[in-house]
Amino acid sequence: MTLGEATRWTLIRRAAAGAAPEQEEFALLYGPVARAFFATRWRSSPLVFEVEDAAQDVLLACLKEGGALSRADSAWPGGFRAFFRGILRKTALQVERRHARHRDIPPAVEPALDDLPADDPGLSTAFDQAFAEAMVREAVRRATRIVRQSAGGISSGGSPFSSSGFARGCRSARSRRSGARRPSGCTTSTGRPAWSSGRR
Repeated sequence: MTLGEATRWTLIRRAAAGAAPEQEEFALLYGPVARAFFATRWRSSPLVFEVEDAAQDVLLACLKEGGALSRADSAWPGGFRAFFRGILRKTALQVERRHARHRDIPPAVEPALDDLPADDPGLSTAFDQAFAEAMVREAVRRATRIVRQSAGGISSGGSPFSSSGFARGCRSARSRRSGARRPSGCTTSTGRPAWSSGRR
């Protein structure tokens, strides 16, 4: 395991344990991967309007207490990349099933992650590119953190992954299902991440 992979798994384990800074960093790194995956999968479908909501569903599924990240294992075949891709594909099928029910189309039986069919080449390329970009962002953030620490520590302004900074960079998601959905900044009206607000 390389230094970058070891650092990534440290981030994943801490995020799974509920550490807010690591959860925010995880959302910043992998939220764009989820959006790119869904935007490509649904590019010619009415579901393209579900991209933001689906990306938030993925983050909530990963970061809630006892969520998907708690089951992530560095021994998983293909590593975290394959594990996260499986979560994206399963979430896509769940959204597509809801859409089918609303249109009175009999939905297919939802398969387990290991039974999901292969993605089309275009979707695979989009995911690979988005995931590679996430790894670059992770490396840059890690290097920036090291430089700041060697220069005397992070300034009194707080973590670069603070809730306020994260919320500023997020878009609004439209409402769906009963009750209003929170903006895709993953924060509640109290400023806490949505996955820590009791939504399970």
